[in-house]
Amino acid sequence: MIYKFLKYFLLLAVFTSAFIILINNYKMKTPNSKYFLTFLLAIIFTASVFLYADPDGRTGRTRKSSTSGCGGCHGSSATTGVTVTVNGPDSVNTGQTVQYSLTITRSTQLGAGLDIAVRRGTLSPVSSTIHLANGELTQNADIPMTSGTVTVLFNYIAPATIGTDTIWATGLASNSNGGSSGDEWNWSPSKRVIVKLPTGIENISTVSDFSLSQNYPNPFNPLTSLSLIHI
Repeated sequence: MIYKFLKYFLLLAVFTSAFIILINNYKMKTPNSKYFLTFLLAIIFTASVFLYADPDGRTGRTRKSSTSGCGGCHGSSATTGVTVTVNGPDSVNTGQTVQYSLTITRSTQLGAGLDIAVRRGTLSPVSSTIHLANGELTQNADIPMTSGTVTVLFNYIAPATIGTDTIWATGLASNSNGGSSGDEWNWSPSKRVIVKLPTGIENISTVSDFSLSQNYPNPFNPLTSLSLIHI
């Protein structure tokens, strides 16, 4: 939070200073004003790109709500060389809390970032390197990789009703230089989770009525057959 405040404060200071210098230069009408303006705009652009990168994470980057992922900040399209996988049970009970993991792998990179979202359930962080924001999980800062891979743990709390849920994730593999250039990202395959009753029996029908037919004694047969009709 402090980093984000300082980051935007610095960005505001850069633009304010640039604006003042630009106005003064225009009033003076110096011969090299055209070249000075070009140089100034280049500085502003470079500062914006650097400050726009969020090491403390962004939400809304999974397939739940986005089609661009980390594009625009860390490359325009997904990189197939980045492997992002959600691991955990395929089925859970209603209201149950279950631990899952997200693994990001890219042998040529040093750090990682992430965004995890869910359709119906609730998420909570387990690893100290991630936090909850806007109902989704993202990194506190650039997470260091070990031998090109990193794994974070999180809890999934199932909804109170049965059905199918989905966990989405987007993983970022960064070069940990504080900027966005050279970073890569990819989608995780959507994790489908079946939410069922704890008994394992789903109430898919109810008995509306039943009847017991009259028995028919047979003097020549010691057995009596009863007919039970389930409607």
